[in-house]
Amino acid sequence: MGELSTREADATFAELICADPQWLRAEFDALITAGFGAPPAWPHPPAPPQVPPGRTPANPFPPPWRSTRPAPAARATRREHRRQRSPPPSQATQAAAAARS
Repeated sequence: MGELSTREADATFAELICADPQWLRAEFDALITAGFGAPPAWPHPPAPPQVPPGRTPANPFPPPWRSTRPAPAARATRREHRRQRSPPPSQATQAAAAARS
């Protein structure tokens, strides 16, 4: 038998391994069992919360129409809610405006 290149050796090895599907499956199962052991048991569902009789548990999720923000204060009246005014124009500005008119 002559020298094989790495690619040819890999192809020959893959053909040998895949030639017997039962052996391949048995080896795969043995590798998985050796590496991981038995699968873990399914966890049990959590126990229901203990609530005293006659009381219902609080809803951790409020309905969407109720806001958790506090209600806004009463709206200010029009007199209290005026816009801030700028300072009155200077004497020079008033004189220039009067001269243009």
